[in-house]
Amino acid sequence: MDNRPELDPEALSRARERLRPVLPGVVMLEAPIVPEVGRVPNLTLAVDVLQPGGSAWVRGAVHSLIEHFGDCSDKPRVVVHGKPRWILSWGHAALLAGHPFEVLLDQQHPLDGLWSERVHGLASVVVHDHENGDALQEAERELVGAGAFLAPDVEDETVFTGLATLGAELGDLWSEDSEVGAPTKVLVGPGRMSAAVEAGLKAIAGGRSSIPVEAVHRGEFDEQERRALQEQLRVHLRLDAGPGAAAAFGLGLREAVRGGRVVVVLGG
Repeated sequence: MDNRPELDPEALSRARERLRPVLPGVVMLEAPIVPEVGRVPNLTLAVDVLQPGGSAWVRGAVHSLIEHFGDCSDKPRVVVHGKPRWILSWGHAALLAGHPFEVLLDQQHPLDGLWSERVHGLASVVVHDHENGDALQEAERELVGAGAFLAPDVEDETVFTGLATLGAELGDLWSEDSEVGAPTKVLVGPGRMSAAVEAGLKAIAGGRSSIPVEAVHRGEFDEQERRALQEQLRVHLRLDAGPGAAAAFGLGLREAVRGGRVVVVLGG
């Protein structure tokens, strides 16, 4: 992420206090058992796909809404478009924060099968289908002009800070007074989460964390390999992970088998 905002340690501390009552913490799965490999003692999965909406994006979404409208009695409508996990995360955030919610779709980001059921199953959601991106952008302008709040991207400071709480939780585990040994590497999937995770981790370490944090993208494996990794996670570990998280799992497994102590963040 090239346009990452500066992370204010005080803002991060406030974000953690705000999110603690409404969202679960990250789940750490140590030494998972992997088919054809067995138990992998050097691998730890930091599981955040168990969050409402199925991804860590909900951290950023909830924090953004609280930061902008926490003291407002009249909650504006939240409007979002994008990939399914992003949409679901903002949908759950809107429900938690008391906002009505609308989804804008076009042919580039269709909702199929289970994703469509999950989004349409959100309380009071309104879904609009548009033929193309131009129609979608026009609908955005009209809704914002009528007072709606357009969900910002991850580069937005409020979203980034909320997502950085995931890195801060990891930093707590590996602080100087912790008995848990720090890993040699942290792999983050999807890769767009990595900058915020790294920022939160460094903030806990006073800006001095030496643990490498690497972004992992879906292109690390071809589609057939990636689907096999997703199936492993789903069937054997009961985890519904996206392609980027599955790729991070694949790379982390490979490095752990070779002897590295690796933490894989399954973010969405």
